[in-house]
Amino acid sequence: MKKVYTKDNCPACMSLKAKLRSEGVAFEEVHIGKDISREDFMAKYPTVRTVPFVVEDGNGDKTTS
Repeated sequence: MKKVYTKDNCPACMSLKAKLRSEGVAFEEVHIGKDISREDFMAKYPTVRTVPFVVEDGNGDKTTS
């Protein structure tokens, strides 16, 4: 299953989630600021600067975005 990191007021995030839903792709949304703090996200993924950010869950956090 994919993990999709998102934030509020993000048109790209809404678009990606809609696309995944329409394609029947299972994903878990992780909302930065609610489900994970910005600081924890930055510590886990120090080179990521944009959202949405997609991770293949269960595969050693292999990124797919």
